Amino acid sequence: MITEALLERIITMENPTREIGRFVVENFSKVLSSPDLSYYSEFEEKVSLFEQWLYETWGREFYQLLMPQHKEEVSINKAFQKAAEANANVLIADGFSIRELILLINELGKERIVYEFSYAAPPTITSKAAMMAFGTPIMKEHFNNKELIMAGKPWKTRLIENPANPPRIGHETGFAFYSYYPDAPLHNAQIHHTTLQDINEVIGKLITIIQSLSRHADLVITGDHGYLFLGDNPNLYLWKHTKSPRFGENLIIPPYETVGNYKVAIGRFHAVKSRDSFITHGGISLMESLIPVVIVRRESHDKL
Repeated sequence: MITEALLERIITMENPTREIGRFVVENFSKVLSSPDLSYYSEFEEKVSLFEQWLYETWGREFYQLLMPQHKEEVSINKAFQKAAEANANVLIADGFSIRELILLINELGKERIVYEFSYAAPPTITSKAAMMAFGTPIMKEHFNNKELIMAGKPWKTRLIENPANPPRIGHETGFAFYSYYPDAPLHNAQIHHTTLQDINEVIGKLITIIQSLSRHADLVITGDHGYLFLGDNPNLYLWKHTKSPRFGENLIIPPYETVGNYKVAIGRFHAVKSRDSFITHGGISLMESLIPVVIVRRESHDKL
């Protein structure tokens, strides 16, 4: 799995996490060829083994490298900066992770997509991301059809509540959008083992939003945090699983990092599987903390 060339590159880098993210996209994309439960499961198993190797190689230092050192490294701030430079619109997709980037490349093609990586500040939850980017913890309050100033530029904000009917903006730029997808439906995926939210449908709705918003204008996409996929059997993807929250005062068993007033789990040792949820987040891990910042080139290339 780990090529000598990759090992040589990342060992000599001061912070190899972005290169590691590219490695995951380029080498594991065939496993995640479709947004299907079985593909998600196979992908998560491979990523878990890969991250375990990273932990055994670097130890706790790897997780310290996944924490942003200043606000400009936080994914939402990076996305607004990129959008301002490119005269593009912005979409903050709750929970947008490396998985969704791979599926987006599969759907739209490499020629329309440019990506890099930034970070989610721990604990990797929406309220923390909102505080880091906007100064208050409720994300949707900042996308309430009012003007938002980010990266030295005013943005017209919209909350996308119905993914089947995203805003129609034509060629306009200067918009900032927030969507609950994919996070919300994956947190409410099943009841009593009856699937309510099919992963294929969830990702399909997210891609519908992206296709609509990028039809006539470039679009920058990022997430507020990523997630660990747990599916129906968390033991497949976790390491010596401890039933413990990903962060907070009830997190007692190490390893964890202390970030401000929070204890935050590192790696894949801690998780509490909600009966209804396919995912969890809040800790520091490769898939929770390393967040894609993606530029989707507009579908139509007619002159604006």
